[in-house]
Amino acid sequence: MLFRHNHPGFSCHEHRQLIEDYREDYEDQYLLPYPEFCVNKLNLDTYSLNSLPPASERNRSQVINWMIRNLTYQNLLDAGW
Repeated sequence: MLFRHNHPGFSCHEHRQLIEDYREDYEDQYLLPYPEFCVNKLNLDTYSLNSLPPASERNRSQVINWMIRNLTYQNLLDAGW
């Protein structure tokens, strides 16, 4: 797994815990399109979306794995809930 460390005081545990909160509490209607939301809001490279099926065909696990691989702790804070 790739973790990008660019947040002061960042720890892998905090990153994982925040993503776990999304997995447990975020409704499908918001979680499944979350990668596109993040890419647009944070002006991230759309290349990372190539690893995902369309939002209508993806599952929660695919999105969570995408988040782990592609979003920093700071990205998660900046994108917001």
